[in-house]
Amino acid sequence: MHNPTALIVPIGPVHQNIDRAIETGEQLKRMVETLPHQISKLERMRGQIDNWFTSVHRLLHNSFSDPIFADQLSNSVSYKQLHLRGFSINDIEQASENASAQIERICGFLDHLKHDTIAMPFMSPSHGEDQTDQTNKPKDTNLDSVFVVHGHDNEMKESVARVISRLGLNPVILHEQPDLNQTIIEKFERHSDRAGFAVVLFSPDDEGMPRIPLDNGDQRPMQQRPRQNVVLELGYFLGKLGRDKVSVIRRGDLENPSDYSGVLYTPYDEQQAWKFQLAQNLKAVGYQVDANKLLK
Repeated sequence: MHNPTALIVPIGPVHQNIDRAIETGEQLKRMVETLPHQISKLERMRGQIDNWFTSVHRLLHNSFSDPIFADQLSNSVSYKQLHLRGFSINDIEQASENASAQIERICGFLDHLKHDTIAMPFMSPSHGEDQTDQTNKPKDTNLDSVFVVHGHDNEMKESVARVISRLGLNPVILHEQPDLNQTIIEKFERHSDRAGFAVVLFSPDDEGMPRIPLDNGDQRPMQQRPRQNVVLELGYFLGKLGRDKVSVIRRGDLENPSDYSGVLYTPYDEQQAWKFQLAQNLKAVGYQVDANKLLK
């Protein structure tokens, strides 16, 4: 007998995440409705819609005991209309109306689902049993999950998370996980146990320079750097998982941590070769992935 769908994340965080997703969707809807007057922003709109839809799908997949709601969402949406694809410039107004209607449908779906969750049981993702103690560790999925360490580059983070999802794996992004009244470091330690691999994203978020001047007395130039938390978490996963299970993807010309010099970085390139390099790195350490999925 099939067990009824249950929450595997406490209802409070689920409702908060749904509310945020609806709020973002409503903002996107208003933006899309201006498309006929701002055609130059088409590609930007496509990217924002794609990021939003991916995050909504991931929310549904990570919050419930089976993927029924994520599947229902995918089956009810027209990809071309939502993502503003397959129309001529003469049909821009109709394309705008179609995309707006698709976003409104998704927001309505989420709002209805939020009310349905009130009567759902909460079950442990580890044991499949009703839980009142919410401090249990999440399921140790190891070769099903990949931890994503990131800075302020949201586009880079979402793009990498989409690739991990397309490979059939679960991207673990810390701020998307429930807090459960834990400190940041407690939450980080708890969820880092779920993944057998970490992808660390180096993006040019900060700037810095050594205080020691050059030999001629001039001040050293400022250099772009990843955020300090990203470097800290890189070191954590190098010690926890080993170098072969940590992949650093770098955007731009950055100053690298000195103790990590000589290690190969994967460039976040426009040709998107980084996607296939990541798949290759995952496969090399035992993940069951098919890089052909990235071609679809």
